Amino acid sequence: MSCGHDSFMADADRLTGKNPRADDTWGPPFQLQSLRCYDMFPFTPHIETLGVFVRERVGDGRRPESIEPDRLQVSPEEKLQCQFFIGIEQDAEFNVRQRIFGERGHHMKVIAKQTGAKLRLRGRGSGFKEGPERRVSSDPLMLCVSSTEDAGHQEAVRLVEELLTDVHNQYREFCHSTGRRAPNLEVVVNHGPRPGSR
Repeated sequence: MSCGHDSFMADADRLTGKNPRADDTWGPPFQLQSLRCYDMFPFTPHIETLGVFVRERVGDGRRPESIEPDRLQVSPEEKLQCQFFIGIEQDAEFNVRQRIFGERGHHMKVIAKQTGAKLRLRGRGSGFKEGPERRVSSDPLMLCVSSTEDAGHQEAVRLVEELLTDVHNQYREFCHSTGRRAPNLEVVVNHGPRPGSR
């Protein structure tokens, strides 16, 4: 899994034996079996690339067990995740989506770079299309955070809480300046798998 074309190609070259390093002791080369791209950071130029590589033989000459790419999953025990519920509906006037992303996705990029976490805005108004039908979910707007390392996950949670607290304060000021009644906003987070997800 790579977050860009250049890093994926460098790893692919090593795995397939086209550009091995002197300290590589991986044994026989791998072959690329399948390749998929995922838009994990909507509205940014980043595309996550997932490649499945298999060996035709291992060190003792035996064929490894077949791998079905569609069934490759990260076990729930290995994946730390949570969802922050935004509490503000997306509209053109306040544009909460843009305030969460930051200019050209700056906020998301900074958090991802500092923590190694994956962030995805989904739900009503997110613009994120999902599922076989490629539709925006009717779920409330939420920012999903997933990580594979505890310290990075905790830091990502802290940074997202700071970001949403700031966005909530901006919305209160926006409501005051436009003569609207500001809702009672607070940072609400669900730790663990998203409710209703498989």
